[in-house]
Amino acid sequence: MNLITFDPKIEKIPDILSTKCMYVKFPLSDKVKFIIKELERNLDLLIFKYGNTRGIGLSANQIGENLSIAIVNFREEKIVLINPKLLNFSKSETLSRIGCLSFFKYRGMVRHPKEIKITFEDIEGNKHLRKFSGDEALVLLHEIDHISGISLVERSESGVFIPWDITYPIGSNVPFKNYGIIFNLKRYLYNHGICIDFNPQTDIQYYSQFFREKRDDLSLYISNSVKKRIEMINLIKKYTPLKGKILEAGCGTSSHSVYLSKEGYQVTAIDIENDMLGLAKKFNETLSGNVIYTLGDIFHLPFKSNTYNTIFSHGVLEHFSNQEIVSIINESLRVANTVIISVPTIFDISNNLMGDEILRSVFRWKSILRKTNGYLKETHGSFPFHPRLRRLKKLTGKILDFIAPVAIFVIVKE
Repeated sequence: MNLITFDPKIEKIPDILSTKCMYVKFPLSDKVKFIIKELERNLDLLIFKYGNTRGIGLSANQIGENLSIAIVNFREEKIVLINPKLLNFSKSETLSRIGCLSFFKYRGMVRHPKEIKITFEDIEGNKHLRKFSGDEALVLLHEIDHISGISLVERSESGVFIPWDITYPIGSNVPFKNYGIIFNLKRYLYNHGICIDFNPQTDIQYYSQFFREKRDDLSLYISNSVKKRIEMINLIKKYTPLKGKILEAGCGTSSHSVYLSKEGYQVTAIDIENDMLGLAKKFNETLSGNVIYTLGDIFHLPFKSNTYNTIFSHGVLEHFSNQEIVSIINESLRVANTVIISVPTIFDISNNLMGDEILRSVFRWKSILRKTNGYLKETHGSFPFHPRLRRLKKLTGKILDFIAPVAIFVIVKE
């Protein structure tokens, strides 16, 4: 049993997805148990392919079985729902972007209640009454819609769909433009329900695709990643004694950690996303790295004070508010003498932004970092995607820093 897919812009909705699903009786037959296992198998494959950051679900009719069954997988919990029913919902609503695995190429805008109450049965026939909110409510409502024979095509406001492209080639050339400002403007319009050509994505989706399709090129990927961030790497080496202890906070694929571990440093990498951490471990194993991985929160690092010489992060802090950045830096300074961060600015012209970055100027970053418990010792601008600007930067020194697409900051304990 495989996933039923279609293109909503050129094809009609398949009949199986437009038909209300049949009630499931207990005890479950062997056939129904087999269908549930097939649902789980398909969902696991899709999670590996697309990632699972906010929640993902699959209903039985999406694999061709007209039964009232769905599975949802959230960050902390996977739930099998049999005969789910919406009981109650809040009056307050929100407009959210959502996708459907039956046509993952597109996203639709859906207005939905912020909180819901549903009933369902588990595989043992036990009845459950639960409340959900936020992203979890959105995912569950989508699966209940499937079971009711309602497609995202019908539910999406104005029937408009936004293309979703997760196959950007790493390091590809893009037109020179002030992408950061345009990006923020597009996101603002998008978040206010104006559907435009906007492609937000997530780390795990981006890199799962890359790992699956380009495993033979991973060593080249690490090499290119280090070359593009060589200023940050050199600063890490400058502030860390040989064989010293380094922590990467919010490691993602941990490409820089893998490199540093092979250079003789004792490297630990931490991330809050279990899916991403699993992918990072695969990178490390495939490339014979020596990184130690820990699941944890950068707001509350699970380490004693002064454990590390240096903590660094790349492409992490731009996802947080000003006050959150201050809190993260202060927590990092608790466990390390030096904190080095690399972040995109409003002049970022790459195509690797993931969808919820807050792009700030170099001056704005400096004003935020001066509110931390540390001392802002060094500031550098970097032009990783533009060799000509990079050469010009070497000639002009600090003159181009204020328009750099990437800013690197070194904060030390006072």
